[in-house]
Amino acid sequence: MRRPEEVGAELAPVGKAPPGGYEVPANFLELAEEGNTPQARAYWTRRCEEYRRTGK
Repeated sequence: MRRPEEVGAELAPVGKAPPGGYEVPANFLELAEEGNTPQARAYWTRRCEEYRRTGK
């Protein structure tokens, strides 16, 4: 299991959808940026990336 510092270091910036992708809901972005813990922010960042790719 990785330490929270390691997870936080890998977070990608969260922004708008890439060309051909889906725009991420505002509440997903907010949770990815302002989650209570590094693990929560990492989870919502992954969800944003998944939503951009699949729209789900």
